Amino acid sequence: MAGLPPSQPAALGQPREEFRALMKQKGLKDREDAMYDACSLLKNKPEGDHAVIVDEAQDMGPADFALIRALVPISDQGNDIFIVGDPHQRIYGRQVPLSHCGIEVRGRSRKLRLNYRATDETHQWATALLTGLAMDDLDGGSDDLTDYRSLMHGDAPWVQGFDTFPQEVSFIHSQIQRLGQDEVPLSTVCIVVRSNALAKNCESQLKHLGDSRLAPFAAARPITRPYPVFASPPCTGSRGSSSSMSFWRASPKIRCRPSGRC
Repeated sequence: MAGLPPSQPAALGQPREEFRALMKQKGLKDREDAMYDACSLLKNKPEGDHAVIVDEAQDMGPADFALIRALVPISDQGNDIFIVGDPHQRIYGRQVPLSHCGIEVRGRSRKLRLNYRATDETHQWATALLTGLAMDDLDGGSDDLTDYRSLMHGDAPWVQGFDTFPQEVSFIHSQIQRLGQDEVPLSTVCIVVRSNALAKNCESQLKHLGDSRLAPFAAARPITRPYPVFASPPCTGSRGSSSSMSFWRASPKIRCRPSGRC
C-alpha cells in the first residue's frame, strides 16, 4: 500500500481482512502467505540446503527472499546464496533491499559491466529509454549504466510506426523484398509479434499477398512464452519495431573490438 494517501490503508484494511478470512475458510492461501508458512516450517528442519542460486532477482519480493534465506540457514562460512539480478530489467516495480531479508551483500557484490549478447548500437538505443529514471542496486543503494558496454557492433536499431495492422504487414513485405534484392538470405530473417493471435493475423495477411518469397514466413509457429515467433530459423540482429510487431534482420556484418569476442 506504499504511495497511498494516509487515509487509504485504513480504508482497505477491512476488505483485506475479509479476503483473508474467506481464503482461510476455503483452506486456501495466497502466494506470499504460503511462502511465509514455508519459512516457519523450514525453521524446524534439522538441516537446511547447502547453497541456493537465484536468477532474475529484481522481480522478487520480501516473501521470496525470506524463503530463500530460510532454505539456507545463516552460517559462519557464508557464500551460501548466489544472486543475479538487474534492476534495469525489473517488470513489477518491487524494490526490496536484500539486507532487510537477512541476506547481506554489501562489500560482497559485483557489477557485470560487459554485454556479450547484444551489439553496442542496440545497447545504446535501449539504455537511452531509461534516461532520467532512478534505479536501485537491489540493496537500498542506487545504480546506473555509465560503465556498462557491449563488445559487439552492428546496425543501429530503428523504429517505424503504423496506423493500421495491414500497413505494418505491407511494410514488412516491402522490407523482405528489399532484403531479397540485396541478396540477404531469407533464412537470416524472422518476425516476432506479441501474441499468438497477432501471429495468426500476420500469417493470414502474408498469405494474402501471394508473394512466393513470403512462404517461409507464412507459417506461424506459436510458442508457450509470451512472444510467438514465425519465420525462417530465428536469429538475432538489428531491429525495427512498431506498435504491435517487431521486425528482426540478422546483421550481415557484426564487428567486434580487437579485445572483444563474438
